[in-house]
Amino acid sequence: MAKIVIVDDNTKLRQRMQEALTSQGHTVVTAQDGNEGIRLIRSAAPDLVVSDIFMPDMDGIELIREIQASPDAPLVLAISAGSGLMDLCLLGDARHLGASGVLAKPFRREDLLDAVDALLAQGGAAESDGSTQVRCGCARCAQQT
Repeated sequence: MAKIVIVDDNTKLRQRMQEALTSQGHTVVTAQDGNEGIRLIRSAAPDLVVSDIFMPDMDGIELIREIQASPDAPLVLAISAGSGLMDLCLLGDARHLGASGVLAKPFRREDLLDAVDALLAQGGAAESDGSTQVRCGCARCAQQT
């Protein structure tokens, strides 16, 4: 099974994601912000990082940039909720910056597990089938297709 780092400032959601993923046999460590996440990523060498976009200190977009600067970057699943279309555009930005997949909050446990399974199955391939891609439908996101 995979080594996964979860980075999210929402303690309850972070714990629920950890429980769901460990129940599937994954080894999971968690961080409450991007700075702590970077430290864990460097020490744990995970297969996958699940990261929120809106966090204090270092947000998810900055975290993705930092991860992608590494030659052995893990897969990244960006997650976020907030302000509707703008939030989905930020998930599109995360995808454009190197996130392997995106998942809009709120999501069900099964949605998380399916997204993680799909990303791990692709094995970090440079080309994704887009199955975990989310688009909001705005003009900017439509241009990225």
